[in-house]
Formats: sequence, C-alpha cells, structure tokens
Amino acid sequence: MGKIRSLGRHIITEYRDCKPEILNNVIAIEKIMTDAALKAGATVINTTFHHFSPWGVSGVVVIQESHLAIHTWPEYGYASVDLYTCGDTVNPWLAFKLLKKALSAKQHEAIEMLRGQPELLNKTNFKPIQSINSGLDNNKPIPLTRDVWFTERTGNFAFSVKHNGGLLHKKQTSFQLIEIYETPSLGKMLVLDGIIVLTEKDEYVYHEMLSHPALFTHKSPSKVLILGGGDGGTAREVLKHQNVRDVTLVELDEKIIEVSKRYFPQMSTVFDNKKLKVQIENGIEFIISEKKKKYDVIIMDLGFPITSED
Repeated sequence: MGKIRSLGRHIITEYRDCKPEILNNVIAIEKIMTDAALKAGATVINTTFHHFSPWGVSGVVVIQESHLAIHTWPEYGYASVDLYTCGDTVNPWLAFKLLKKALSAKQHEAIEMLRGQPELLNKTNFKPIQSINSGLDNNKPIPLTRDVWFTERTGNFAFSVKHNGGLLHKKQTSFQLIEIYETPSLGKMLVLDGIIVLTEKDEYVYHEMLSHPALFTHKSPSKVLILGGGDGGTAREVLKHQNVRDVTLVELDEKIIEVSKRYFPQMSTVFDNKKLKVQIENGIEFIISEKKKKYDVIIMDLGFPITSED
C-alpha cells in the first residue's frame, strides 16, 4: 500500500461563460452536481439545493467521502464550485470535467489543494464509545435523501418552500413565466415570474379575504367585476353569495386559466358556472371600453393593482 499523500483533495473551481438558463435551473443543477459526484466514484448521501428569485442557485451534494458545493450567478454566466473528497477511491477531477461540459462553460480555472497532510498531523488512539451506525446493515446502500427548495427573495426578506425536485409545468407566455411545483407540505404551488402566487393548501385564505368583506359591505350585490383572478379562486368565493347573478372576470393571460383548469380543479371548476363570463384582455382597456356599464362590486385580483392614475 502506497503512502497517503493527504486525507482529502480539495478542488476550487470557477466556471465562466456558462449558459444562464442552466445556472438558474435548480432542478438541472441538482442533477448535474449529483451526476458529477457519481462520476467521481462517490457515494451520494444527501442533496440540498435552493433556487433564489429572480436568479441564482446554491446547493451541496453530501457524499460519504465529503461534499460537492456550488453557487451560481446566471446574470454573469458564472459558477463557483468546491469539490472536496476524502480517500483514494474518488477522483474529483472526473467531477470537474463533467461539470465543465454540463454547464457549457467556455472558460474555467481550477486549483487543487491537499488537505490534511499526514506529515503535519499526529494520529491519536481515539475510538468512539458506540458508533452511530451500530445496528445498521453495512451491506445495504445508504438511502439518498433530497432537499430541493424554491426561494422567493424580495426586498429585505426571503421565503423558502421545499418541493419534490421536479417541475409539473413551466411555460413562458407573452406576459409572464408560469411555473408549478409539487410541494410536500402545501400541495401544488403556482409561481409567476419567480413570485409565489398561491398554493393548494392555503389559497382559500387569500381568496376568501379578497372577496367576502367587499361583498358583505353591499346590501345586495348582483353584478360583480373581477380584474385578474384567472385561477378562478376569487370567482369561486364570489359565487357563493346567492344574490350574485352576473360575474365578469377579465384576465390578461389566458394561459393562467388553462393551467388552473389542469392543475387546480378546486378553483377552476367555477369556470363551468353559467353566471361567470370570462374576458381575455387588459383590465384597464376593458374598463375604458365598458365605462358605461355599472357593477355593484369591483374586485382587483392583480399582482399590481390598478390605481386612479392608471
């Protein structure tokens, strides 16, 4: 057996001129990093990855032989990567080569450091009282666990939601980027342009509070105008009021309605209600063109409410 050069090998890598679309895709980055670890001959234990709104991914692949970590800057086409492995059965340079190709990096820099050089260490006789792995079958593969997160970051706060590591739907329309994730705690989650709009579990809170207070302030609301609300949640709550006979919903992006019908039936079944009329157009233009019409209640279910200046 040859002399051990070091306990660990640490490659610090910078990848430049990468494809921004890859660097901003948390699902793709998790797969690429996991594939890199396996290519190096490592045993993957856990993956934890976060996507930050509007861009950037941070993540780590924990391996039995240490870890691989990454942070991306899509706006610069840049990724910073740490490849740290222990033992002589793993080759981190194989991971480096895979990452270079998978990220479509046109330029790169890398430096390897030997960590824990035996000449500078004194080996002790330490033995744990009881191994935390006692009782486990060492012949069985270690189960892989995944933690993949979507993080909405605006202003001075950030909000993270763990999802199942796959996109149910992703489409760039003429107006916005629509994404739908499956989450273990909140069910399906609708994200527009990197902003969480609703989830299956708690959408009712928003839609109830948006609709009922306004309707209860009117003695007998019959005609209601909803600006936005293409998911159908607000219309669903409005039509719970028996006095309401006519609801007009004006949605700019018809793809929102299509997505809701496919993934959010608890809201979209309202589109079968004969009292509901849907108009696909700009809300401001609708109001201008229909200014002679009168409504008992007008509800704005918009990301950016219309003001008097509009």
